[in-house]
Amino acid sequence: MQALEIATVNDLVRILDEHPQWLEALRERLLTREVLDLPQQLAEFAANTERRFEVVERQLEAQGRQLEVQGRQLEVQGRELEAQGRRLGRVEGQLQQLRDDIGP
Repeated sequence: MQALEIATVNDLVRILDEHPQWLEALRERLLTREVLDLPQQLAEFAANTERRFEVVERQLEAQGRQLEVQGRQLEVQGRELEAQGRRLGRVEGQLQQLRDDIGP
């Protein structure tokens, strides 16, 4: 086996580039388990968050559809109230005419 000479940081980086398994072993020695687990934990967090956002999005879409239906119902009710107001106005006019006809 050939002896490796590491005189500079660049030598170390070059050797680690040539031997990725050594880099992984060094990483495991230098970093805590918590730090090493972070990429997996972050990926799980991102996946869970995405699923939650999808649920919230579906709920918001359903609420939006309900609001559209309620908006259309309010429009119909508004038109019905306007029609009733016009009918009431006609009835009031007829009552006033009767009062006028009967006199004081």
